[in-house]
Amino acid sequence: MNEVDSNKEYEKFYLNPKFQLITTYIWFFIGALIVILIFIILSGFNISVAMSTIQNNPHLYIFIEFSSVGLLPIIYVLVSKDRISKYGVNAENLVKSISISFLMVLIYFLLGYLINGKIMTYEPYDFNLELPWNLFFGIGGIIVWGLLEAFFFIWLIDKTNDAFFFEDKKLIVSALITSLIFGVLLHLITTSVYNAIYTGIIFLLLSLIYVYTKNSIGPIIAWTLLNGQVWFIGQMIFV
Repeated sequence: MNEVDSNKEYEKFYLNPKFQLITTYIWFFIGALIVILIFIILSGFNISVAMSTIQNNPHLYIFIEFSSVGLLPIIYVLVSKDRISKYGVNAENLVKSISISFLMVLIYFLLGYLINGKIMTYEPYDFNLELPWNLFFGIGGIIVWGLLEAFFFIWLIDKTNDAFFFEDKKLIVSALITSLIFGVLLHLITTSVYNAIYTGIIFLLLSLIYVYTKNSIGPIIAWTLLNGQVWFIGQMIFV
């Protein structure tokens, strides 16, 4: 990673890291609301029918997740012409990144097995989807709740650093801030206290691995394996 010039002026406002970071946090909520609004429109503006459809078909949450978490960072990466290596997707320290991340996953799975008798807890669910839709939503869900959400987190770390700290040595500060805001606060608003604390701890550990190795591939794979929603949505592939 290269140091960011704190005095750099951006020709276009949407290339400014502060603008990208703030709008992405705001879009986390707006993106979800837009998808829900689309469902309401498709249901003939019947809110109860739209919400019932979403709640009774949990695979449809993939559209909400992609919109709120994945869409805007992807757009910003493209319009900013960022190299994917800026966000740790490269060969630098790849073995170290994957090794440490997998050690963390193994420890988590071991603790899960000792406490619950299984490595991951998720409810069996009949999605009532046949080929090819079970594969589409199953694989898509794994990508969105796993790979994309982890990349979203890494992107937030780097964008926070670009926006406020301007140097690599402050990346650890950006990681702590992002773990608190995205890992804890946003999940506290959208899920539960338990899940917010759990998610915050996991993201904090993964962010430390990223900061230490400057490689995000290990943490991205690890989050995909540790996210219960990935296991829940992925089960439809095998039914």
